Amino acid sequence: MGVRHQINFTAKLLSMMVFAALGFAAGFVACTHAKGLLADEDRDQYLRQKGDAPPAVRDGVQAALIDLQSGYTKRNSMDLQLFMSKLFDRDKDVLLEGTDADWARGYNSAAQFVDRDWKYWGNLKLDTKDVVVWSRGDVAWMTTLGVVQTDKNQRPLRFTAILNRDGANWRFRQISFQWEERNPVPEDVLRANTYRRLGELILHRIGLLFNRNL
Repeated sequence: MGVRHQINFTAKLLSMMVFAALGFAAGFVACTHAKGLLADEDRDQYLRQKGDAPPAVRDGVQAALIDLQSGYTKRNSMDLQLFMSKLFDRDKDVLLEGTDADWARGYNSAAQFVDRDWKYWGNLKLDTKDVVVWSRGDVAWMTTLGVVQTDKNQRPLRFTAILNRDGANWRFRQISFQWEERNPVPEDVLRANTYRRLGELILHRIGLLFNRNL
């Protein structure tokens, strides 16, 4: 092999290696983002079934969820005690489960949990309309979806809770936050919705960068 051919072969080999590395990096990034964006048709079908709670119960549970979202939107530590007394019973055993390994059991621990969320977590945005609610007597349990937004991205979330009736109001006994993600599968490449939602993510990122540079 001549020197020129050897140089060309080496250049082509390096180009192929760089191309493969870039392709792997792009695929890894896309896969990471797709984990949080891929639609689950079965899940969506389940969420369209709104549960068996009577209208009055459903309205009460939704009202409690709206109050919870309002507190997480304002994130005002001065309102924490009022928030807790309205949505939780100090004399009941309450449990809050975070997205990671953080649990809080008991009223005071739950208040500290919420306070940390307000200070350090991203912006929680729950769907307070398309809520699934079941009930039996003075107990109701519900689920909905949401996202947690930060400066860098937004991550889908699953929210579930158990509530007790307290007079005319409903109070939370257990709350669970869980990331709503799954690993991509080969079939997702064939789904147009995958590319639509990745496109939405790209536009969202561009918007964040644009606003940051204003």
